Amino acid sequence: MRYRLSTVKMGRFMEVALLLVSLGIVDGVSYLLACIMCSGVVITTAGNTGGSFMVDYPQLGYNVTRSVTPYNDTAARIDPLLWVTVGVETKAYVIHVFGKDMCVDGYDGYGVVSFLPISGLGSRYVVSTCEGYRIQVVLVIANHNHKTDVDITLMLEGNVTYGNMTYIGGDTIKVTLDEYQTFTMKSDYDLTGTVINATHTVAVFSGAMQGVVRSLAQLFPVRHHGTFCLYVTCFYFIK
Repeated sequence: MRYRLSTVKMGRFMEVALLLVSLGIVDGVSYLLACIMCSGVVITTAGNTGGSFMVDYPQLGYNVTRSVTPYNDTAARIDPLLWVTVGVETKAYVIHVFGKDMCVDGYDGYGVVSFLPISGLGSRYVVSTCEGYRIQVVLVIANHNHKTDVDITLMLEGNVTYGNMTYIGGDTIKVTLDEYQTFTMKSDYDLTGTVINATHTVAVFSGAMQGVVRSLAQLFPVRHHGTFCLYVTCFYFIK
């Protein structure tokens, strides 16, 4: 079965493709993201060869390209128009990274979060929330370049409201996301154990809020789960 892209979508595809060719970029890694952290800053770090990256805003019709020198990092501030609020919005964006041994992180005054490339995403997730000191928890689902149906089966002690309806633990919220749309839900109750099933791969982010997001993680899909894990402890030294 063949699908025909609309004139606008095809034009956008050709625009990005021609830009990559003009930059001499023919391969790389891409990340599907949503702007949740209050600073709206992403940082790309390079190894010994350096590289470049492009922040692509499909819904806004433009992109930003930055270079990264060897053993260094470069920051980019995400367009404030794409900061998520609540419900379904067209606010997902993509970062294309070009170079060897490079990574993309999000940063604000409270911490750093590392992101999964699009190739590492999945269609089934189990939510875990790092609560800490929080008033609310936040759950964000970002969709790529396809239409996706998402079922969110809640696990919580209280209730949550979406679309003028109140849901309790065991209920399922059904959402349809078009290209580059996000779904954001905020809750006064821990959402750990909530199950997300989608018809296509999506990116899922879970965090804790106290006015602003103070802790955030991109969740691993179930297909990456296992029985052996490495635990890393971070220490802060005060002089």
